[in-house]
Parts: sequence; C-alpha cells; structure tokens
Amino acid sequence: MVQRKILFLVVLCALVIIPIAVFVLSRITSLQKENLRTPLELVVQTIKKTEENPLQKITEKQLLGKNEDYGVVIKNFKTGENFSYNESKVFESASLYKLWIMGVAFQKIRSGQISEGEVLTGSVKVFDEILSDATPTPSVTASPEPTIEPSPTEEKKISYLVGEAIEKMITASDNYAALLVASRSGSFAVTNFLKEYRFDNSNFRQPPKTTAKDIGSFF
Repeated sequence: MVQRKILFLVVLCALVIIPIAVFVLSRITSLQKENLRTPLELVVQTIKKTEENPLQKITEKQLLGKNEDYGVVIKNFKTGENFSYNESKVFESASLYKLWIMGVAFQKIRSGQISEGEVLTGSVKVFDEILSDATPTPSVTASPEPTIEPSPTEEKKISYLVGEAIEKMITASDNYAALLVASRSGSFAVTNFLKEYRFDNSNFRQPPKTTAKDIGSFF
C-alpha cells in the first residue's frame, strides 16, 4: 500500500514538473534565438528604411547630380522621417541669419528688455551700405513699403515697431527690418545665442555663415 502511494506521488510529480521544465527550457531557447537575431534584423530594417526613404529620392531627383553644391537637412515632423546630405558643409547663410535675430528678439521680449511696441529707427543710407557689402537675399517685392521719413535737410530714416519689424523680417525677408532688430538686440547677443544653442558651425560675422545641420537644429 505504501509503495503504491509513493509510486503515485512520483508519477504525479513527473506529470507536473516535466511539462514545466520543458516549457521553461523552450522559452529560454526561444529568447536566445531572438537575441541572436535582433541585431541582424535591426541592421536589415535600417538599410531597408534608408533605401525606401522618399525624402532621399525626392532630394536626389530635384537637387543632387546637377553639378551644384548643396547642403540638405529635411525633417518630416509627422512621420519622423529625415534625410541629410552635405549637412556639415559651411555656406553663406543668405537670409537664414534672420532666424537667429528673431530668436534673440523673442528672448529679449520675454525678459522685458525689449517691447513689441517700441519704435526702431535707422538710417537708410547706412543700411544700404551694409546691404551692399553683405549681398543678402533681397526682400520680397510684394512686401509693403517701409515707413521712410524724408527730409530736405536730414538723411532718410526708416522706422518700424519691434513686433512689426520681426514679422516683416520673417514673412517677407525684409532686410531693413532685420537690420533694425539686429541693431536693437546687438550682435554680441546673436553670437551668444549661437553658442547657447550649440550652432557651432554658424557665425554672425560679415557675411554670416552656417550649415544645413545648424539650421535644421533650429527647428
């Protein structure tokens, strides 16, 4: 009788323990296989994603291969897709320097150092001399004419409110507006802005220079 009970317990334990052991061993083996495959799968997926990147195809079709030098950074904020080419090459910034001036102006407005309603006034003659040396991107011709104050005895001056100047500088690439805001903010503040946000390959010297990577980082 005792032997039968012992035999019964042995069989019962075997029926319980063996399936558990088999399951655990199979799970461990499966995890090991997954861990071995994962790095390779990631590489394959990355290559496949790069090959199927529509941004790359569009850029190559529209810009590259035309014997011209480009720096490109594209970000799709909806899908997370991105593409870059020659992104660290330094170019003259043209009107892209206005982004930095805008950034500094907003900092000073938030800190109370500048008011959006403050009137900015500058010499048209001085600004024209600066623009002729810098050869920036010209203002959009459809932009409303700035307020110029002619006088028979005094040199012509141009005036904008700070808020108005920032808007025209960005939406119409108005060069007078940019110079007014930059003069009010100070070139030293713009240089510090570039350092603060690690735009390491950009400078606010004459002419301003930057890279596609730095401009892409602005956004």
